[in-house]
Amino acid sequence: MASPWVITLMVIAGLLVAGSGYTAWQWDRRRPHGAAKLPSDIALERLEQARTFMHHSGGREFSIEVSSIVRDYIESRFRVLAAHRTTDEFLHDLLESADPLLAARRELLGDFLQSCDLAKFGGWNLPTLNMEAMLDGARRFVIESARTEVAKKPSLQSASAVERESYDSIPTT
Repeated sequence: MASPWVITLMVIAGLLVAGSGYTAWQWDRRRPHGAAKLPSDIALERLEQARTFMHHSGGREFSIEVSSIVRDYIESRFRVLAAHRTTDEFLHDLLESADPLLAARRELLGDFLQSCDLAKFGGWNLPTLNMEAMLDGARRFVIESARTEVAKKPSLQSASAVERESYDSIPTT
């Protein structure tokens, strides 16, 4: 049988190896891999993935997902706290928003988010046609607001060249 010191050293060595592996894994996860995606690109990808919720959820899970995507996009794109607030709190703050694009779409966003809330909290069962319309509205909002996102992105190319290049790759439905 091994002495207590040998067992203790083996345990310490195992903990050091595990800790080093965990630290390396965390560091690798945080390191950017490739070009950073714009918030609009991330939102459009997530909205496309949300289609999987359309056919089996009856509306609740779909509404939760689409609402979350739009709120996350607004938060990252416009630097407005949106994700963990009620729709009323969020819409109230849009009146005071310094970003005219976001403030101008307050009514559209309000209708969209309230429809999501009715399905999430009111138990509304949404037909696929309504879910398609919600998804289309979310996509339209992201694409329209992304035009200024691309134009503001620093580049050696002109803003219109960057916009043409970026939006030629966005799939349309």
